[in-house]
Amino acid sequence: MSRTQYIKNMIDEKWDSRTKFAKHIGIPPTTLQSILERGVGKASIDNVMKICRGLGITTDSLQFISDEMALKGNNVVYDIGKRNYYRYIPFSVSAGLPFEIDSVTNYDTIAITDELLGKHAGNKNVYFMRVNGDSMNNLFPHNSLIAVLPQTVEDIKDGDIVVYSHNYDYSVKTFYRNENELIFKPNSNNPIFHDYVFKINDENLRIHGKVILYIVNVD
Repeated sequence: MSRTQYIKNMIDEKWDSRTKFAKHIGIPPTTLQSILERGVGKASIDNVMKICRGLGITTDSLQFISDEMALKGNNVVYDIGKRNYYRYIPFSVSAGLPFEIDSVTNYDTIAITDELLGKHAGNKNVYFMRVNGDSMNNLFPHNSLIAVLPQTVEDIKDGDIVVYSHNYDYSVKTFYRNENELIFKPNSNNPIFHDYVFKINDENLRIHGKVILYIVNVD
């Protein structure tokens, strides 16, 4: 049984209407129908979490359901591999980020395969959040999911993509150091975005972490 069929069966067993279930979990019925037709694997992580919460299951339980995932052009089936759970911060970069991520109590968890995170797999300091805006849209568009590894400015290297804040202004940009200045460069096809330059000893500037993974939805 595939994960999608498993979800379909649970909805049909617990609810007399898929429309009612969709409204209960807060997504449009047409979106739910699309997920069930195209497959859970192609749905956004946010919607999968809503579906799982609505059914009273965890996203972790889905990994034990066999799901055929064929390589394009080949009839090859592979295992998605081991997963670990990470914090999912429920707001996007430009919408605000707490000064101390560890102080956040209202967050979900997200299951990510070790293959995706590579050497960072299993690192419980890593957290996930969304990008809001187009200042880095040459790399990842608005609402893309990013994984952030907390680091200090001493750990950051030129060319790293970082989440930083200045006063209460939060953003994600590419980092560069020039003598006693720190430069944060956009990577956008929109010319309104420009470099932000701060003194290295600016007390209002804080590096929250380095982006180690971004997941882009191209459709």
